[in-house]
Amino acid sequence: MDIITIVFIAAALIAGVVAGFLIAGSRLNASAAKEKENIINETQVKSEAIKQEKILQAKEKFLQLKTEHDKNVQEKNAQIAQSEIRTKQKELEINKKVEELNRKDKELEQAKIQAVQQT
Repeated sequence: MDIITIVFIAAALIAGVVAGFLIAGSRLNASAAKEKENIINETQVKSEAIKQEKILQAKEKFLQLKTEHDKNVQEKNAQIAQSEIRTKQKELEINKKVEELNRKDKELEQAKIQAVQQT
């Protein structure tokens, strides 16, 4: 073997090693890119699931708060209705008393007039 053959063999060997590293590197990059894409897709799916769960929880909380509010409003309305009934009853009682006082006042006036006429 002469020197030129050995140099060509060494150059071919070096070129083969370099080409092997380049091919392995590109495959590693492709694999890493694919893994990165898979991780991103998984993360997006998980985040969408979490988002939907949080939306559902918010809706449930809203319905719970709305139900509590409606219950409180109904209780207040019932209290107001009872107060109105009591007020109307008191008003009727007062009107009856006023009418009775007016009647007694008229009777008293008539009694005074009769007393004056008799004297």
